[in-house]
Amino acid sequence: MKFSYCSIAFRNQDMALGQMILLLAKAGYQGIELWGNHVNKETDLKALRFLLDSHGLEVPMISPYFDFTASVAKWDKSIETASTYIKIASFLKAPLIRAFTGTVGSKKATVEQVQRCVEGLKKICAEASEEGISIALETHPSTLVDNVSSTLHLLEKVEADNLKVNLDIYHMFEVHKDPQFVLERLYEHVAHIHAKNAVIKPELREQAKHPLLHDPNPRADFVGVTSLADGEMEYKPFIKALQDRKYSGYVSIEWFGKDPAIAAQSEIQYLRKLSKIRRVVTERVTTL
Repeated sequence: MKFSYCSIAFRNQDMALGQMILLLAKAGYQGIELWGNHVNKETDLKALRFLLDSHGLEVPMISPYFDFTASVAKWDKSIETASTYIKIASFLKAPLIRAFTGTVGSKKATVEQVQRCVEGLKKICAEASEEGISIALETHPSTLVDNVSSTLHLLEKVEADNLKVNLDIYHMFEVHKDPQFVLERLYEHVAHIHAKNAVIKPELREQAKHPLLHDPNPRADFVGVTSLADGEMEYKPFIKALQDRKYSGYVSIEWFGKDPAIAAQSEIQYLRKLSKIRRVVTERVTTL
């Protein structure tokens, strides 16, 4: 098991990507999950690759935005976006590209919307496969993968070996209240995990914001956000279950609160404590 930090945490900070990389390397992370707004076709990818290598960080996943359930224009734009990020991921040696299906939930989606999404995912999976990259569906409210059954259904319909699951376990906890059940059903498809936590009052749950889905330029904090240790979901048995399964992928901390630099340090310390994984310190001096 390895730990990474989502760069979207710094969305409200005046911080260059190089500063984020240095901060996370010093904190002991092995990876940085790159938000699509932090890397694009204008980015100097050679310099970024050098900086990542110099500080010993991998990019386990890049997270742009897709919408395959809305208009034809948004479908076309999603295909174009995927092509761009497949090239970027290939250059940065990132094995995964995160995918949202759109902003309609599985119970409200029409047959036509589901079919358009299936066609879109088939298309981008085929293109990504040529570069050895997988597409990771993020389990999330208001998407076609908003529960275990709908996730398995979509995976079955697309039938692509490189279509995987980015398991946002807190969102599945919101639905099923049982992370062990979720793991049992989805584990064979899981390529990456998002870890966050919150305490959401019942009267606020309907208006709880999911900024990374509904707004490509999110500024709001996640409603009720807390540290991993203090939220509704208990992470200790979940981490143990991953270790029992010998999970070797990344757990990526997705922070949507204040002080992301402080949270980056405290959250990895908590995960190390739960997992009993010691920090491996590698001295790096190269900066850009």
